[in-house]
Amino acid sequence: MLVSLPAGGALRVPVLDTVLNGIPAIDSIVGTRQDLAEVFALRAAGRT
Repeated sequence: MLVSLPAGGALRVPVLDTVLNGIPAIDSIVGTRQDLAEVFALRAAGRT
């Protein structure tokens, strides 16, 4: 899980590892500060 905007607007992804390991890539450019707080709370609770 990545919760941020990468510097320069680009994110490098190891395509071969991602495909072979079945790692899903889901994105969104929307979200509020409340959404971010909820993500951090989920992480703190060990749910991510």
